[in-house]
Amino acid sequence: MRILRWLLISVLLMALLVACLLGFTLYTQTGLRWTLAAVESSLPGALTIDEIEGRLAGPLTLANLRYRDASVAVDASRIVFDWNPGKLLDRELEIALLRAERVDVRTTATLDETPRPATGPIELPDLRLPLAIRIVEARLDELTVQEINAAQPFSVDDIRTALSFD
Repeated sequence: MRILRWLLISVLLMALLVACLLGFTLYTQTGLRWTLAAVESSLPGALTIDEIEGRLAGPLTLANLRYRDASVAVDASRIVFDWNPGKLLDRELEIALLRAERVDVRTTATLDETPRPATGPIELPDLRLPLAIRIVEARLDELTVQEINAAQPFSVDDIRTALSFD
């Protein structure tokens, strides 16, 4: 009986520790910075962010985000992200807002292979996602893509959408 009690107390303490760690990660600036540091170290290129405001649980604002690797350079002036983590309990990822104000993409290397011409209609795979995904508002104010061999950049302004995947 005593072993069962210690086992139960140990399991409860582990669950409490996991809940505290999850709360720390989602709801504090320190947890956000710790998570971003883990993401930065796992990426193949270099990611830098000048300003970070908010929490991982949202809303979150990233200013002057830069990513560089061997083939691409991406600069984003401001990214705003807000979601509802409580919806994960209902098996739904709900993103209330995903907004990027200005994004510049530059390729820094040429591709080794030439693209193959399309031989027929494009068929997307049938995905069975473990949760529904809903994006209430996604917005890109300005996008510029400059390929290394292109004379003129490709530019698009004011892209807005909402998405739902069940």
